Amino acid sequence: IWFGSRPATSRRTFGFYRTEILAAVFNALLLFTIAIVLLVESVQRFIDAPAIATAPVLAVSTGALLAQASCVWLLRRGQRESLTLRGAYLEVLGDALGSAAVVASTLAIIFTGFRQADPIASAFIGLLILPRTVALLRDAMDVLLEATPKDVDLNEVRGHILEAPGVRSVHDLHVWTITSGRNVVSAHVLIEPLARQADVLDGLCRCLATQFDIDHSTFQLETEDRTPHEADAHL
Repeated sequence: IWFGSRPATSRRTFGFYRTEILAAVFNALLLFTIAIVLLVESVQRFIDAPAIATAPVLAVSTGALLAQASCVWLLRRGQRESLTLRGAYLEVLGDALGSAAVVASTLAIIFTGFRQADPIASAFIGLLILPRTVALLRDAMDVLLEATPKDVDLNEVRGHILEAPGVRSVHDLHVWTITSGRNVVSAHVLIEPLARQADVLDGLCRCLATQFDIDHSTFQLETEDRTPHEADAHL
């Protein structure tokens, strides 16, 4: 967060916002590796379950569960707005559920002597982490690939632009995310011959800011005589 808030430079004109997304990718890959290791280890330990020092394991896992539950509570709101915080939230949530599974498996060993409860708990933790990790990695990669944000309907954005006064058509429309919560729009807009460019631009920016919560928009306003040139250069 600190690095991502550094100001833009002439070399990096969007600043360092994407460091948040890179951190989310790293978190996802780390979580994926941990999940795979847990699953492999759980299979090996299920075949040959070692003795467990139940008293210290129960004490440590109970203390960890309390600490991790507190972290989950602290991160619960921020993870909805930031991929980096979501990655941290998923790590802590996985740890908390893992600690709960360890507490349960240790109690099972103490009262029943069933040693396989430990690798079963490990497998549960690994399976719990994997789907959340895949979702986090997918969301982060969508940002890096500049995909249209999930909460933005491109056809709806196009419709609002076309409904703006003075607009005849729109092409080369793009919506992408710089970092969590910061969506950007760019488009080429063909305006009516008698339309005032300043009025059209004000209407477009106001529409996107109020309807889609997009404050950063770039429009290239064009007239009919520009169309032949645009057809060859843009989709």
